[in-house]
Amino acid sequence: MGFRRNRTDGPEAKHWADFTERHQGLIIRAHLPPSVTDTEDRWHDFLMHGCIDHHDDPFNFTVRGLSLTQYQALVQLLTYYLEEGNEVWFDALVALRGADIDRLRRRFDTDKT
Repeated sequence: MGFRRNRTDGPEAKHWADFTERHQGLIIRAHLPPSVTDTEDRWHDFLMHGCIDHHDDPFNFTVRGLSLTQYQALVQLLTYYLEEGNEVWFDALVALRGADIDRLRRRFDTDKT
């Protein structure tokens, strides 16, 4: 399963804006800066690298700086993202701990082999 590539406008951008608006409380609890949530591409970049690797990030934000409570909010945010039918490439998901990736993969990965 591959990552959906986002556009800067159009239905994909609207879908992402709606998602982040609905889940703003979790974004705040996870302490995610705008550099992670501005676009779906940045979100995927963060999930794949645990930081923003392919875009500018003035915050130099990394998942390693999250407290346990913030990390749990991140996991919940990703769970909601997947529940809404969005896709991630589980083999490249490094922002989460192995046990959390495994749990989400069992629940959401349609390409299980």
